[in-house]
Amino acid sequence: MTDCVFCRIASGNEEPTGKLWYRNGEVAVFTNKAGDIVVVPTQHEPTTLVSLAWQAEALFRVLHKTLINRGLADRPMEIEAHLNGYHVSVPHLHVVARLK
Repeated sequence: MTDCVFCRIASGNEEPTGKLWYRNGEVAVFTNKAGDIVVVPTQHEPTTLVSLAWQAEALFRVLHKTLINRGLADRPMEIEAHLNGYHVSVPHLHVVARLK
């Protein structure tokens, strides 16, 4: 996970440019320099077509809880799921919420 800045933040090897909201052994939630909310798994299992649905569901569930706990669930936003597979050793999923 050393080849992706979001993954280095999720694993605790780098501090986010924004705020770290939550990190445990499974996932990290933080804001990036643009203020977007980023949800990244701390351990990466390769994302394949078979695993994509359950990985996305797990990350979206964490995002949903985070938005509710922070009072942001009713705010308009764009939500994106990125299959990070370019220039990384293990293709994996990131979820980003951009508040409007």
